Amino acid sequence: MTRTAATAATIPTSCRPRSPLRAIGTGPEDIARILGGGEQAEAALVEQRRRIAAEIDDRRQALTRLDDLAAVPLPGAAARPRVVELAATQVAAVAFTARFVDLAPAITRGVATLRASLRRHDLQPTGWGALLPLDLGEQVSGHVFARTRTDAPASPALATVPLPHGPAVRVTHQGSYDELALAYDAALTDVEHRRCEPIGPVIEDYPTVEARSPDHGRVDITVPVSL
Repeated sequence: MTRTAATAATIPTSCRPRSPLRAIGTGPEDIARILGGGEQAEAALVEQRRRIAAEIDDRRQALTRLDDLAAVPLPGAAARPRVVELAATQVAAVAFTARFVDLAPAITRGVATLRASLRRHDLQPTGWGALLPLDLGEQVSGHVFARTRTDAPASPALATVPLPHGPAVRVTHQGSYDELALAYDAALTDVEHRRCEPIGPVIEDYPTVEARSPDHGRVDITVPVSL
């Protein structure tokens, strides 16, 4: 064995100079075609150039999409948690149970049911909301409620529930329902930073929409806390 061959044999594979063709992702079969020369080499080089050009185009499109995302701030990202004091309130409500994936339409149906009930009792709603458990599983049980101009009367035909009262952390989400999780994360992170204990149920108020909307609307998320 010559000195050159012996030296090469002792160099780790990872340290040896890498073939330019391998460096650009060319497979062994195509490398053999190119090294073989002739028309097959020319065809293989054209194919490799076309492949690399397509990959570059894909990367350019990916960069464009990232730039577009960076240029538009997330609606929920600007939510600023604040501490509020909740007064004891009794509200007209209707209970529901739904799968998590069906939560939005379940709340919408609850609003329709409650609206009819309020009409029969001559009550004017001033806002809609939902009481939801702090931890949402595959099945969700809660209440849709209505705030009214006058207190809901004690009546077997109209159910009422008390809203949580005392200290709470509130976040106002302005944007798509699909991004509501950002506001929840902001509220719960703020609760953790304040070293409070979150307690359920969570209150969702819909000041500008009648229920969770897939479009852009406002949702106030209020997490009651134990100091």
